Formats: sequence, C-alpha cells, structure tokens
Amino acid sequence: MTVASSGSGGHIYRLDTATDTLSDAGTLGAADWHSFNMSSNEKVGFGTSPHSDEIILTDLSGPVASPIAALHLDPTPGHGNDEPDALSVRGNTLFVSLRASGQLAIVKVNQREVRFLQLSPPAPFNAATCGPPPPEPPNGQGGCAIHGVTLRP
Repeated sequence: MTVASSGSGGHIYRLDTATDTLSDAGTLGAADWHSFNMSSNEKVGFGTSPHSDEIILTDLSGPVASPIAALHLDPTPGHGNDEPDALSVRGNTLFVSLRASGQLAIVKVNQREVRFLQLSPPAPFNAATCGPPPPEPPNGQGGCAIHGVTLRP
C-alpha cells in the first residue's frame, strides 16, 4: 500500500500490510499536499497541491519516490484560487475537483491536455454554500466548492 502525507510537501510511505510496517519512500517538495491516488499499475502517483494549483506526478517504481512533473490547473487568473482537491484516476485520465472555483479538471496525463468544466447546481442557488439562495444572492464567479470526485466502477 502507498500512503501520502502532507509533511514536507508530499511525503510518500509504503505500508507492508502483512507486517503493518511503514517504510519511508521520500518527499516530493510540493508547495503543499492534499490528496493522493495512483495508476492501476502502481508506477505513477498523482497528488494535489492546492495552494500552487498543481497536480504532482510521481514516479513510484523505485524504492524512493521522485517527482516527474507538475501539471498546472489554474484556469482562474491569480494564484492559489482554484485549489485542486480530490482526484480519481481512470487509465490515462485524471478527474480533479477544483474546490475554490467550482470546476472539474479533466486531465489526459500522457498528452498533458487539460479541460475545465464549470459545475454549478441548477439555479437558484447560493454559490457560497451551494444551498438555497439567500434573500440577496452574492455576486461573483465560481460555483459550488467541489471537494471530491469518484468514478463509477
């Protein structure tokens, strides 16, 4: 089992489930760290770095994990305003929630292609809470904060 923590900007561990022993596989040096998933062959890891608006691709094939690349997911002008949160993997495609902009990033990893979908519930709704609208709805852009994404099997 591979485990990631936020210590030192993406710390990777391996857990031997037969002995319940945790071994250190190194740090990635990301700006920060939030979520982690990996490819079906267990050779590539994908982690979210919300404050830098990035997905960190990680080589998991050796005893020490090492960064491959950082994919920028920043469709909104400014720094740290999209915040990649949770992610799901299917083959070569990542589905990444961007909590601060209410968008879903769909990333074709091998091609380094990204497209963004604005996700908003049917109107009327309160963009700040994703609930019923207040008497005077807030102005501004963005949709509901998307904190998770799961694919059907």
